[in-house]
Amino acid sequence: MRFNPEKCTFGVKAGKFLCFFLTERGIEANPDKCRAFFDYPTPKSKKSIQTLNGMLTSMARFVAKSAQHALPLFKLLRKETTFEWTEECEGALQHLKRALSEPPVLTRPVEGEKLYLYLAVASEAISAVLIRETEQGQKPVYFVSRALQGPEFRYLQIEKTALAVIMAARKLRYYFLAHSIIIRTDQPVKQLLARPDMVGRMLKWSLELAEFDISFESRKALKAQVLADFVAEMTTSTTSEKNKWTIFVDGSSNSQGSGAGIILENEDGVLIEVSLGLSFPTTNNQAEYEAFLAGLRLAEDMGAEEIRIFTDSQLVASQVSGEYQTKEERLLEYLNLIRAKLAKFKGTEVKHVPREHNARADVLSKLASTRRKKAGNQSLIQETLTKPSIEKTAEVMHICAVDEQSWMSPVYNFLKSNTLPVDAKEAAKIRKRACSYVLLDDKLYRRGFSIPLLKCVEEARVEFILQEIHEGINGQHIGGRSLARKALRAGYYWPTMQNDARDHVLKCDKCQRHGDMHLAPANELKTMISPWSFAW
Repeated sequence: MRFNPEKCTFGVKAGKFLCFFLTERGIEANPDKCRAFFDYPTPKSKKSIQTLNGMLTSMARFVAKSAQHALPLFKLLRKETTFEWTEECEGALQHLKRALSEPPVLTRPVEGEKLYLYLAVASEAISAVLIRETEQGQKPVYFVSRALQGPEFRYLQIEKTALAVIMAARKLRYYFLAHSIIIRTDQPVKQLLARPDMVGRMLKWSLELAEFDISFESRKALKAQVLADFVAEMTTSTTSEKNKWTIFVDGSSNSQGSGAGIILENEDGVLIEVSLGLSFPTTNNQAEYEAFLAGLRLAEDMGAEEIRIFTDSQLVASQVSGEYQTKEERLLEYLNLIRAKLAKFKGTEVKHVPREHNARADVLSKLASTRRKKAGNQSLIQETLTKPSIEKTAEVMHICAVDEQSWMSPVYNFLKSNTLPVDAKEAAKIRKRACSYVLLDDKLYRRGFSIPLLKCVEEARVEFILQEIHEGINGQHIGGRSLARKALRAGYYWPTMQNDARDHVLKCDKCQRHGDMHLAPANELKTMISPWSFAW
């Protein structure tokens, strides 16, 4: 390999690289490109709009919320739209020219440094900015944004926020892999992505983010002047308003089954819908109480402090408020449990509303009660309650939940008590591994693709599970690879599944006695000299 001396430069403090300027301060935009964009005349046709958008795309990393500001220009490129330059388009162009007249200097992160991600969610676009926090203040690293398309316009606000995180993780993948990312947002994205009962795209996004070291914290103010255009994802409400939630609940019981519908909404417009299926026989009043309790549990998970609950059941609303007496023992147990949960909140209000004002929750409850495996219920969260909430579980004393020598021990201890090794590298590895696991009822589960949750198995139970699958009552003495796949489909997981399954098959006496024997001797392959087939 030879280098062309005329194209090589050594020992310089600044230089042009990949159409950007690298200086001691950081990465700067190419002045020639900025000048060309600033001097670009008012577009007269769709072709000139395409040229303008191409110039903007090459410098989008320097412009905060570039897609949101360029939306009027994007709309002119639609096939069904006739070209018409409006004041809105002119205002968008002038704003982008002002932004590129003094573009920010993007800094280079230091190895091992924590980076912070801020999100901005609009009705038609999502944006994110990756920043560093230094002694000199907050420094931008990268701006990303894109316009929403097709069905994304109909996403709930919380889903758009999660989509903004996914967009940033895909476009800034190498930053996410090399650094710990702290997402600053006031939206309950962390609570929703961590729930094991998520369905559809939220479950897919949760699995996609599992490989990164991501944590969440409350949003703080952006202090840097260059980031002033990058506002919060929603209008900031006061602290007291953030924890106020309105809950609509409804229960349904019919011959096909029972279900409950829950809708949570806060002052910032965050909307969460839950479709809860009840897999045990209930009356309609019990279903209403289960819906009420499910709403309280979800509000508690979201960190609500003040709640207003609306239900279309006159009986439930009056019994909870104390207007009606409760004589039935089973409903009395539900009522005592509800009052105990209501006492955990700072402020509560329970109201009865007509059925027409609670229509959406009613639809969710009916979807849950009539849901089948391939039904079209696309609510944000789908749960199945296997037993009544008032049923008391047997108390079992765990001597030791996980053996300290088990492969699960580091992840289990981190999720249980936030315990990490002293070694920084090992601690970082465990943090990343723990993103793929979840702790439920003191049991460790791994997030899967075909199956949402896989139960983690200790080494002592591996042999028993493989033996039952391989030669149990339904065993077919399958091969090692098929045996590992079948154990995975059965809902089990451990890291050495493939090797353990192969070793188990090699030790099986019946497989060795009656398995197919390959009698052909091992010979080297011989090449054919014929120029074409059958040319001998």
